[in-house]
Amino acid sequence: MAESRNWASLPNDMVQCISDRLDDPLDFISFRAVCQPWREAITREAHGRFNPWILKSDRVGVDGKVLFHRMGSDKVLKLHVPALKGKRTRLAGFGAGHLIAIDVDDKLSAVLVNPLLPTAASTTLPRLPEWCVGGGVTYGFTTDPEMTPGDKDVFVVIYNWWPYPHALERMDVAMWRCGSDAGWATVPAERFWSRMPFLRRRLAEHGPMGLEVLEEDGVGNGAGMRWVPGLENAHLIEHDGMVRFLFREEDDWARFPSPQVTFALQDMIGGENWALVNLADVPELHDKIILQSSDSSCYVLPARDDDSVGPLSKNCIYFFSWQHLEEGRQEYCLCKWDFLEHVSTVVKQMPGVWDCAEARWFLPTLKHYCLHH
Repeated sequence: MAESRNWASLPNDMVQCISDRLDDPLDFISFRAVCQPWREAITREAHGRFNPWILKSDRVGVDGKVLFHRMGSDKVLKLHVPALKGKRTRLAGFGAGHLIAIDVDDKLSAVLVNPLLPTAASTTLPRLPEWCVGGGVTYGFTTDPEMTPGDKDVFVVIYNWWPYPHALERMDVAMWRCGSDAGWATVPAERFWSRMPFLRRRLAEHGPMGLEVLEEDGVGNGAGMRWVPGLENAHLIEHDGMVRFLFREEDDWARFPSPQVTFALQDMIGGENWALVNLADVPELHDKIILQSSDSSCYVLPARDDDSVGPLSKNCIYFFSWQHLEEGRQEYCLCKWDFLEHVSTVVKQMPGVWDCAEARWFLPTLKHYCLHH
């Protein structure tokens, strides 16, 4: 007869060592659920970063199920989010492991929710500004204090994206500090994007009135800078209080096997002048992994000890693109651009049907940063 083992009696350091190697949150949750001693030995707060997921659709039906693609397993996950059940929502933004979900039938009603945690881990956002229903499409993102050193708070940013030619007109941006009793602080777009770190600090210290004073005094006038995320394939990269812009240029008619894509990093000088920055000369990006979605700021992740995050390698920008493959087929693909070697390649075809949807990176976490409003 085989000798029975008391797995609950494994030493705590061995349990912790095993859990540290679980790079998918669902595997981690299942591991902790084996027995009480294992749950006591490992806490979700002590776990490092999980592998990224890919949001497959920004539309959520009344069943409250969100579709994710899991990088490690190449499977689609239908994750039931109780806080979204009973209404149709659109996922308008991401960040800090949370989703910004806007009610399709009430476009000023939104909630911030961590899809991995129960209903209690959701935050009802203040009513969105009236300009969110004045035209265009509302998007947003949530800042992560683990990725923006110096920040202690989580901030939610929303903005309206207008199709050309309206995109060239002035657009407002609104920001809210999680847990605050105050509402949204609205800032003109031309005074916002390049000064986000300063404005976040100002909002945390003085509330919305602190930003209104800046508006009245004309402090930080961007001299007409009209860019917002999603316009002209520009994306935000932030480091030590500096905000830079990553521009993507792609030849949609490139042939197999490599996409013809380049990325340019630029600083904004004054209102509308740009200075090109050589990515090879930006040490804070070396040995990092950049995840770029179509209409949001980028994730800049440190590589692990094995120089990777799951199947992703350092010193590369990962993005999604339709590619013309052999036999005239067009497939939705995960691609990468090595920003030191200036070489772009197709990593793999994305499994399943993607239609015209744009995949978006999502970094799952078991933390809940926000308080109930």
